Amino acid sequence: MNWCPTCRKSASAVTSETVRSSAFYLKFDFSREALKIFPEVAAIMKTEGAYKVSAVVWMTPLDTLVQVTGLAFHPSAMYVAVKAPTLEGTEIWIGALKLQENFERAGGSEKISRPLLTFSSGKLEGLQLKNPLTSELVTLVKSDQVPLEQGSGFVSFAGDATGSWMQLGPSTTESAEVLEELRDSGKLVQQTPLEQKVFRCGTCQNQTVLRFT
Repeated sequence: MNWCPTCRKSASAVTSETVRSSAFYLKFDFSREALKIFPEVAAIMKTEGAYKVSAVVWMTPLDTLVQVTGLAFHPSAMYVAVKAPTLEGTEIWIGALKLQENFERAGGSEKISRPLLTFSSGKLEGLQLKNPLTSELVTLVKSDQVPLEQGSGFVSFAGDATGSWMQLGPSTTESAEVLEELRDSGKLVQQTPLEQKVFRCGTCQNQTVLRFT
């Protein structure tokens, strides 16, 4: 159903429009505890001389990044770990196998690399990663609502990991301050143009967030 976070109730009268905005590939770094729980990735990190491991997350509402409490992955997809040379040093990036070309090209790779590790998505469940803006820990959970036609195989959400959660929907606003901070910290992989539908609450005219249960 459609849920309006401003009215704090379901939105029955919803209007929509197509707007031009941006999509962002961001890096959510693995916590130390996540590397302990997933030793195969920790071993690759050591072998490749990488200084960190990150899930590459494709998201559109950059202004809602502070609200992110978790990430969702697709339960039936296979995921990969790839080597990513960056200006800061060697990194290990995680994303869906089916979407590997998307997130590697977003990072500037002209040639798609051979995965260092291919694994089932169950390995990701419960791991905690760091929000690239706040550094607060967010939890990985499974959801078949995660798209495998675009993006990286991860979506962000607000809510708790055990019950209902709200997918942070498209936004027409972007914070130049937030964008600059993400660039300076090396957490922004790429910003790309995007055409998307924005749904607005018929009562308050604010953006509607889709609520999945």
